[in-house]
This record gives sequence, C-alpha cells and structure tokens, in this order.
Amino acid sequence: MKLNHYLIVLSICVSPLVMHAQYCTSGGPSSTADSNIESVYIAGENGTSISYSGCPGSIGLEDQTGLNVDLEANNSYTLSVQFGTCGGNYYGEGSVYIDFNQNQIFEFTELIGSWTGTPPTAISQFNFTVPAGTVNGLSRMRVIQAENATNPIDPCLSFTWGSMTDFSVNFTQGVDCSGYVGDEMGDPREISALPFSESYSTGFCYTNQDPVYNSPDIYYQIIVSDYDTDFLNVSLCGSTFDTYLSIQDLDTNVLYVNDDYGFCSPQSELTFPIAGLDTLFIVVQGWGNNSGDYDITVNDAAIATNNPQQALTVELYPNPAKDFIDITTNSKERMSMNIYNNAGQVVLADEIVNFKRIETLKFEAGVYIVTLKSDTQIIQKKIIVKP
Repeated sequence: MKLNHYLIVLSICVSPLVMHAQYCTSGGPSSTADSNIESVYIAGENGTSISYSGCPGSIGLEDQTGLNVDLEANNSYTLSVQFGTCGGNYYGEGSVYIDFNQNQIFEFTELIGSWTGTPPTAISQFNFTVPAGTVNGLSRMRVIQAENATNPIDPCLSFTWGSMTDFSVNFTQGVDCSGYVGDEMGDPREISALPFSESYSTGFCYTNQDPVYNSPDIYYQIIVSDYDTDFLNVSLCGSTFDTYLSIQDLDTNVLYVNDDYGFCSPQSELTFPIAGLDTLFIVVQGWGNNSGDYDITVNDAAIATNNPQQALTVELYPNPAKDFIDITTNSKERMSMNIYNNAGQVVLADEIVNFKRIETLKFEAGVYIVTLKSDTQIIQKKIIVKP
C-alpha cells in the first residue's frame, strides 16, 4: 500500500501556451512503479504505424520519437491506448495530445482524448481528424497517464506515478510551406527598394524563432546603408491581430521594439534612426500567441506622410539649448513626440499639441533628435544641448 498515495508532487505550468517556446521535456513521473501506459497503436498512411508496449516504466518523459506514423491532412484515424499498470492498480487519468500546428507546444485545443479509471480497463479508442489546413512536416504526439491528476492533464506536468511518452507524427497532403521565405534570419524576405509594402500572414507556414513570444515570426532584411535617409518608419498598422515589432542587427541584438503604437494599438509602428547602421532585420510577430494577416510598410520616415495639403512645420527655440527648448508646430492635432539621444535611445516620450516646452537641464550635453508623429505625418529635427 502507498502511504503517500495522495502526496503527489505537482509542478504545473501556469499555461503551456505561455511558458514553453519548445516542447517541455522536464515533466513526467518520478517513479517507475505501478501506473503506466501499457500499449499504444495507430495505423497511418504509406504502411506506417506506431505499435508500442510500455512496461517496464520509465522516469520522466520517455522519448519514443523514433516511432513514426504518417497522417494525411483532412483524414480520420483511430488511436488505441491501453492505460494500465506495471505493478499495482491505482485510480488515475490519461490524456493524449497531438501538436497539429507544429508550434512545439501541446495546447489544450490539441487534446484528442482523455481517460479516467482504475486498471484493468478496456482499451481506449480515440477518433480524430487531422485538420485540413495542417502544414506538411514532422510533429509530436504525447500520451500521458498519471495517478490522481485532473483531466485534461497538463502536458508539462511533473508527478509521481504514471507515464509520459512522446511519439512522432508526420503530416502529409496538407499545406506545402517549402516556398515560404522569412521563417528565420538566414532566409529573410528581402526589402530591396523604398517605399516597401506588402500584405502577408504569420497564420501558417511560419514557426517561432524569436524568443520574446511563442507566436510565429517573419524576418525581413534591409541594407539601410543603401538609402540616403537618417530615419526609417516601419508600420504594422492595419493588421488583423495584436502585433509585436522589433529591429535587430546581424548579431541578433535588438535595437528597437514596439508593442502597441498610439492610434493603431494594438498594432505596432517604429520610427528610428539608422545612422552608422548597415544590415538590419525587421521581425514581425504577434503578442503572446497571436498570429494572422498583417500589413507592413517600410519607408523613409522623412517622407512618410499621407497629407500633402499641409506640410508639418516645426520650430525649435533656443537651439542650441541649455535650460529648456520650446517646440512649436503649425498643427492643431495631438502628436506623439519622442526624443532620441545619439545612441538611438528614447530619453523622453510625450505628446504635443501646437506647443511644448522641454526642460533640458537633466539632459547630457550632446546632439538629440526630436521625432513628431501625427496620424498622417512624421518629422524629425535635430537639437543640441549645451553643457
């Protein structure tokens, strides 16, 4: 008899949607005794199948990804699992996941079946259909059995008695992503002329490469030294999902980021200096796990205006400045205002309507760039702060 049968140690991921950028592999049982998956069987396409016998038990995640089955998109299959034991019979739960979207996360929406009982029980048969839009490629199936867990079992759960086993599934006859460029920095979508714009999507054929969020991301490359401009404007305004935008260099250093930008929140937009820079990567992704259709525009920020009828003018006085500088515009609309230091860092973020006095006493001596942006126009001005 297990005196500590109910003292199960749980290590629960707050949400597998957030915590893991790749398959979590640290879960599973800490004991090889008793409850265990006894068998798993599924027949697939091209004569492939998985036929597995589970005993004796294994500590932690058991890697059986060498066993592989081909599954066709939009086809239906039956998975047979014998939830059982390699020793004593104890009450438990079982769950099976297949990573259909291949984002290396077992999501609760990818659960294909659950079991509850005390061995011996009949073989559980789970019928499922591979989604029609599934991308061709290799993915995983995870089968879990745990004593006194809660269904659906967290696919990253650590527990004492039971088993957790991964198998390989190969999706075929689905979406062919071989022609989709931009999934990684080494194969980016090229920006070879300004202005640049396109409508595209992270919703399929793209995976998570950038570690900020678990969402799929797409890389664009631009050689900024080819253009006679001091600032670039990159906009995702008009996209269909909550976006996250970053600018990186060849060494993957993140130079600039934006999550939600002003009037087009929760989409993103950046205006940033490019002096002294060469090759940059624009990384488009979603906040959290968001993905979908997006619109991207890249342009010389000095000419990024949709209002040719009245050009925005800005006056700065005094310039050079010591204690303060007055910024006056000919616009009556509210504009965002960012002041960048010589390293491209934002030292002040504010808003302006026609006039704003900026105290410069706390600024270090040097050259700064003031960027003003309305819904329709962008302008930059240089200011000098004296010691």
